[in-house]
Amino acid sequence: METRPGSEPAGRPSCRVNPDRVLRIRSPVPILCHLGNDLVDLRDPRVRRRGSEGLGPGDRFLERVLAPPERESVLAAPDPSRALWIHWAGKEAAFKTLSKLRGEPPVFHHKRFRVTVFPPSSPDSGAPETRAGEIRFHDRLFPAVFHLTPVLIHAVTWSRDPSTHDPAPWEWPENVVHRVEEEPEVENWEEELRPAFTAREWACVSHRSSALTRLAARRSLARTLGMEEARLEVTCHPGPPGRRIPRVLADGRALEVDLTLSHHGRFLAWAFVR
Repeated sequence: METRPGSEPAGRPSCRVNPDRVLRIRSPVPILCHLGNDLVDLRDPRVRRRGSEGLGPGDRFLERVLAPPERESVLAAPDPSRALWIHWAGKEAAFKTLSKLRGEPPVFHHKRFRVTVFPPSSPDSGAPETRAGEIRFHDRLFPAVFHLTPVLIHAVTWSRDPSTHDPAPWEWPENVVHRVEEEPEVENWEEELRPAFTAREWACVSHRSSALTRLAARRSLARTLGMEEARLEVTCHPGPPGRRIPRVLADGRALEVDLTLSHHGRFLAWAFVR
């Protein structure tokens, strides 16, 4: 599950669109880009337990995380549990994009991020599927793409040029690299993984999945950028553990690459744009 960018001039990251690769084209406009992504493992015990309990009006969890129109949409879906986690992933991804735009994470109230998922272009066959959508937070609107399989949901959101007022749906930026991998087995993870990090990288690691996601993203960055991995570091901006914004360094200097990381259950995910 990966797309690769072409060459990009020096400067701030921008999401570049390709008119030949479209999700319901409306607005082929280059945009300065900050990415967010989130992942839900549908086989995670907590996710399965939430689905097995059944969802209905008055459900406290739904009332806490979904606005009334979202609750109506989720409860009317053929698979309400799956629809819930699509909305959840979109909110989490948009929160990460907004955090980058603001320079730090805001107070996170899930209800304030309003998710709309556009209808599928073809009937659901159980095969991997890509859906477009958008997440609104007050006066900001974040385009979104949801990559769906029977076992996971991967949402990617990005910022758009605020001078563009064309309504959604949106195009998927062609120069975004995104990937989901299954988490490898590592028993003594700190002992085994610590040597692969620099000191400032390790300071950003909060647990095993955090470490494995950062290593996988660093390898992907090296391949895509055509650089030796030893030259790259995936560090972070200051902030609370789990909410720190990723930062990419090359030879110790900040690289103009926007990176977003996620992990859940058995899976790791990342996306970046240059």
